[in-house]
Amino acid sequence: MRLPPLLLDDVARLLAEVAGMSLRGGLDPRLADGLDDAARAAGLPVRSFARRVLARDPGAIEALVERVVVSETAFWRHPEQLEAIGRLALPGRHPDLPGSRPGAPDQRK
Repeated sequence: MRLPPLLLDDVARLLAEVAGMSLRGGLDPRLADGLDDAARAAGLPVRSFARRVLARDPGAIEALVERVVVSETAFWRHPEQLEAIGRLALPGRHPDLPGSRPGAPDQRK
């Protein structure tokens, strides 16, 4: 069951305030799914669980955060991927990135 948009907005604002998480701007489905999952795990209707979150119940907030946070960080562990982003985002402006300027030598050691 989905929450009314205003209640979902309230939950999103609370998460931004207490956990520094921004789940707006296209992330409504992730927040709604996280609420559904957390409520189901707690054995509560989703509205009841949302009310617990809004009442600042630490356990409810923790359960929700665990379900909506993206914990995958493998992308940032690979220097090759960061170099590719640098070449695309800073073409010709970052001398330490191989290929950022045509004919530029690889300055990595």
